Amino acid sequence: MPGTLKLMTTRTFLIVHSIIYAFFAVGLFATPVLMLRMFGVEHNDPFIIFLVQDNSVFLAGIAVLGFLFRDVKECSNEARKIILVFLIMAILGFALTFYTLLKGVLSGPLGWSDACSFAVLILLASLQLVQNIE
Repeated sequence: MPGTLKLMTTRTFLIVHSIIYAFFAVGLFATPVLMLRMFGVEHNDPFIIFLVQDNSVFLAGIAVLGFLFRDVKECSNEARKIILVFLIMAILGFALTFYTLLKGVLSGPLGWSDACSFAVLILLASLQLVQNIE
């Protein structure tokens, strides 16, 4: 749209998201106990470590997906679909973390930061989606 402020290119948007998801994927895979404690989660079941590391694989997959599609054409149907996927993931992530905060599951120093991070990702993805509408 002419005359509108351009926040970032779709390429930059996808690279930034890939870095964020890769950071958490590596952290959760390499140091699951530390990461759980930082979010205020005490684990009593050894199976929880497997679940955290298993979920880190999906985060890594999202990071790779965003990185591989970083050269998608601006304002294309494909760009809008990829951005929409990141927006939906951020909305679901915010809803889940906000719910767990209200229930007292997340209480550590990073508890509220998770919900805030997802809120920022929602804002960025929303702005990027609007920017990619012809």
